[in-house]
Amino acid sequence: MDDNTRKTLELFVEKAGKLAKYVSEMAFYGGLMGVFRHSEEDEWQIHPAIEGFILTFRMFIHKRDGIALYRVNIHGQPVRPELLDLQGMSESWHGRVNRAYKWIADALVITPENLKVYNESLTRWKILETFVYGEYAHAEPTHNETINQWRRDPDLFGKLRFEFVSVLQFMFGQILEVAAASKHELDLHMTGQNNIN
Repeated sequence: MDDNTRKTLELFVEKAGKLAKYVSEMAFYGGLMGVFRHSEEDEWQIHPAIEGFILTFRMFIHKRDGIALYRVNIHGQPVRPELLDLQGMSESWHGRVNRAYKWIADALVITPENLKVYNESLTRWKILETFVYGEYAHAEPTHNETINQWRRDPDLFGKLRFEFVSVLQFMFGQILEVAAASKHELDLHMTGQNNIN
């Protein structure tokens, strides 16, 4: 395992741990879904644990930090995450990471039947991307305009918000799986057993 690989794994484990901390802070509300269910819209939008969770979560869908489990290019096409190409990792690690990536990729292309906006079907990725980049992590104009458009229909917006939180929960579970596998790889490296599969 080279130094860059080790740093990437350490960053992944650290940020996954940070996500877990935000989720534990939301335990009073019943986790992510509980904050959504038990908060008024204005409270939910600004709940500090939600904001912190999403800002950290963004690293797992953004190229910049090298720990993305899923990302798309500027044309909206899925791109194989760099994380999957780390060298010197065990077959077990590669298997777990590939499985997590596949499950996430398969889940994000699903178009929920009851969610259409102006006769356009929305994929889970579109919903996730719009909330993250239009509301929380950025105020990217196109996504921000879309969020504001969705808000005009409270029933639709509630369904979209529910889908958004569901996707976050699902992806969080996969992030924790990869973090556990990565921590195991780091432990093997520290003990000199990193050639064990």
